[in-house]
Amino acid sequence: MYGPYYVPKSPLERYVIESGMHWGEWMEPDIDSMTEQRQPKPELTSAYTHYSMGLLAQMLHSVGRNREAAECEAFSEGAKRAYNEFFVKDGHITAPRQAPMVRALALGLLDGDTAKSVAFDLNRSAMERNYTVGTGFLSTPYVLSVLTKYGYLDTAYKMLENECVPGWLAMVDGGATTVWETYVMFDENGHPLVHSMNHYSPGAMCSFLYDTVCGIRVDGTRHFVIAPQPGGTLTHAKAEWLSPYGKVSSHWIRENSEVKFEITVPANCTAEITLPDGHRNTVTAGSFKFTCKESKRHEFP
Repeated sequence: MYGPYYVPKSPLERYVIESGMHWGEWMEPDIDSMTEQRQPKPELTSAYTHYSMGLLAQMLHSVGRNREAAECEAFSEGAKRAYNEFFVKDGHITAPRQAPMVRALALGLLDGDTAKSVAFDLNRSAMERNYTVGTGFLSTPYVLSVLTKYGYLDTAYKMLENECVPGWLAMVDGGATTVWETYVMFDENGHPLVHSMNHYSPGAMCSFLYDTVCGIRVDGTRHFVIAPQPGGTLTHAKAEWLSPYGKVSSHWIRENSEVKFEITVPANCTAEITLPDGHRNTVTAGSFKFTCKESKRHEFP
């Protein structure tokens, strides 16, 4: 049987590790999390087997344990093949939910046209949900970045700025001063629901504010890639990070049809700065100012 819960008999079964009841994609909107908790999760475990074994292979290579690294690489690739055999059909994820779409794209389980097709499905799902969040704890950190990677920056910003439930700004509108476990924390009588009122996971998307909105990414020792991507209705944004080498910052402001950037690179470091119009500048330490015209981002068909 194909689907999110079961897999058919196949030699690729050995790459699907099922550990029994676990939290999984906890607090996924429109899904009963307590019921979901008791379901088998071979789609989820196959995805993370591929990802985690790949990471382990990198670690083993770095310390010279190449034979063991090769074994991990083989298992990672096997899990990827299993995922595509059991949970992808005709270029689409068989479970029509945002979480497996995001997971498959974020963890490197899809290639070429299949990846583009699933990204298209994810974007369409976001639009059909009126840009509300459709992912749970495991996939929410990736959803905005995945949309952006495949050309749907406008959709990512619409989700970011959406004030409807489920959405991050819905918490703010509901009086939140922390990140809640769920997007609604009080019932119609104003009584708190039985969820955590200070829970990091839905807020894990804040990485998008640093690495995409303001564009700060670490790229090796003493080197940064800084590629801000303004969007949505935001008129300005600023992020600072106190790295081990000193403070790196990225600030932009929209003025008329231009975007002005101010970027600071810490001492003894270099950075490649990419502006939205495609211009690249390789710089050493210091503060820099750039201006470019607003440009429309092209999306995949």
